[in-house]
Amino acid sequence: MGFFSWGSSDLSLEESLEVAWEHMQDARKEIKSPKKALLYCKHAKVMLRDAEKSYDRKHADHQNQHDKIAEAYHNHAELLSELGAPDKAKKSYQKAEKFGYMQLIVKQSSTPQQSNASISSGSSRAPTMGGSAPSTGCSGALPARTTINAATFQSDSQAAPIQASTPKEIKKDVPDTTKKDASGAAKELASKASKADQPPVEQVDTIVNVGCFHQNVEPPLPEFSFPEPGARITSTPQLAYCLSILSAKLDPSSGDQEKANAIDDDEKARLQGMSTDLIVQFLRDELKKPDVVAEVVSLAAVLSPDDSRGLLQAFVDGINSSVLLEVHLLNGLAQFMMNTPHGNLDTDDLVKILKLLNDRLSGTHGQSSKHMYQLAVTVSRVLDGMVDIQVKGLSRESLHEPLGKYLDGLRGHSDPSMVYEAVYAFQALQYVPDDETVLQKYMRHTGKVVKGISGVVTAVKAFDINGFIGGLQDLQK
Repeated sequence: MGFFSWGSSDLSLEESLEVAWEHMQDARKEIKSPKKALLYCKHAKVMLRDAEKSYDRKHADHQNQHDKIAEAYHNHAELLSELGAPDKAKKSYQKAEKFGYMQLIVKQSSTPQQSNASISSGSSRAPTMGGSAPSTGCSGALPARTTINAATFQSDSQAAPIQASTPKEIKKDVPDTTKKDASGAAKELASKASKADQPPVEQVDTIVNVGCFHQNVEPPLPEFSFPEPGARITSTPQLAYCLSILSAKLDPSSGDQEKANAIDDDEKARLQGMSTDLIVQFLRDELKKPDVVAEVVSLAAVLSPDDSRGLLQAFVDGINSSVLLEVHLLNGLAQFMMNTPHGNLDTDDLVKILKLLNDRLSGTHGQSSKHMYQLAVTVSRVLDGMVDIQVKGLSRESLHEPLGKYLDGLRGHSDPSMVYEAVYAFQALQYVPDDETVLQKYMRHTGKVVKGISGVVTAVKAFDINGFIGGLQDLQK
């Protein structure tokens, strides 16, 4: 994840596989809600990767572990195919083939009694080979949930309990793969892998809503949950999610809300202290790589005013001190301005930041479209913040007018994205008044008119054509 990477899963191979199967069963239950089902499949894939990392060829039972991973990946691919995700399904089919799923079918067809024996003696920790979870989908029974903290993203009131299946129940749900010959099973797997590139038309038609805008779109589900008090936070986004719930900036599920209400002030201080520690580490980091910037910006909405200003200072110092433009710092500043609360913004800070960006924008070579575009985006976000907190009194001569002219000049750029950002920034600038009073504005325009008229009159009297044209130009201005 970058500079603030968190530890990997501490689960064993069997535990990782068990959680993966549980996620796949949850996906099967949400088959009519593809968005939720795909989210469960995503987390099943994470657990399968953890199982891969835990796989040891020197283990005494390494072949059985090898087969379990192959069957789980094949089941994952079948489920993704049904959900209309052929590209993802193809990758899981390839993983299943890598771990020898076709050889597993051959072995099961040649030794059916051994396969049945493995069913009846299967452990409760993970699906056993031979049929504890069918290879053609998640319709078969899966192991009961254990105390492992697997994120299911359902509230306690919505989550349906998963009943443990007995060996007899499992055998009823398992298709009889022992009747297939080895060559036929191999051809079937190869055919499914090759067809994964082509999305099933009927399934896609039922999942994808054709049209420009979707009605009643379901809100995105969080990829993490609120931990128990004192439990380990697994990622920076999860920390941001927890702090958002505690600060009432996010509407959580009922289960997470109950956990948040149950924690005391010490636990709240611990979570807030973790965010402060991350900002301190970011300030000490000299490289500030793009992935680190992207990770720390996710905390912008939940930082205290002091931490927020420290993070803003880090972005500004990095942009100001670098001879070569740091595009990822510009992007981080833009994201920060979008997410940070208005109460954490200061008028003087924003004016100084806008002046810095104007200097960098006017000093950027016209052929560097990437830098100009990112500068225009960041200027737009800063101006948004200035409008939100009602900043007034920008210097007309040194900042407002030069920036407006530069942005207006970008209207004719060949890149449509550049034109959009420039026009947006120009319009936002009009909502940030400059420091010129009405009288000063009147005198400035009147002075130009008087100068133009006097120039025309003088040129007419002296029959000076050049002076006449110059006077007309002054009037036009």
